[in-house]
Amino acid sequence: MDQRRDMEEDRREKVSQTKNNSTRSKRQKDQHRQRHTKLNKEVQSITKTDKRDYKKKLANETEKKQQEKKDLNTLYKTNKQLNNRFKNSDMQVKSINGNVIEGEAGRLQRWMEHFESVLNRPDPPQLADIQPASQQL
Repeated sequence: MDQRRDMEEDRREKVSQTKNNSTRSKRQKDQHRQRHTKLNKEVQSITKTDKRDYKKKLANETEKKQQEKKDLNTLYKTNKQLNNRFKNSDMQVKSINGNVIEGEAGRLQRWMEHFESVLNRPDPPQLADIQPASQQL
């Protein structure tokens, strides 16, 4: 990971040097472009390797946890994360006062209160008087 950061820094320095000195000959620009392309490919290669290593590490850790605890929840979360479909569904739920509620039970209780207040309204004081249609369409 440090190697990738060092290469990215090196690439940024070379790009900034080119921007500062824009009066180069065509040959020098071509040389710089080749160096830049080479550095880009190296950074991409190292990034892919880092990503692959991270996924292997995550899969191994999950496999160990699965063997120890038989916990399917972490297995499914890791599987989604490894397949690039990971979305953290932990939304912040606020109380009526505006404070953030912590814990799943508190969130569920607040949602229940919300829907009770929205859906359980009293009957209207006066019923609507709807006249029958004068002609049929």
